[in-house]
Amino acid sequence: MMAIMRSNEAAEVVEAPAQEGWYRARNRALLELLYGAGLRVSEAVNIKLTNLFFDVGFIKITGKEYWMIHNLYKP
Repeated sequence: MMAIMRSNEAAEVVEAPAQEGWYRARNRALLELLYGAGLRVSEAVNIKLTNLFFDVGFIKITGKEYWMIHNLYKP
């Protein structure tokens, strides 16, 4: 049975990476992207630098037979 995380549980998961330095920042950003955008792991690990559009605040996410644009910044 699938369960839905409460916001405090999600915050605990995002804060969990124990590494220091850039590893911690990378892992935290990945967890926030997975949770915030509702991505599958396979979608997140296939993100390329060419899919990041920081100037307009979007990321292009590709799946098996589709792609979607996700807003990187909250409105």
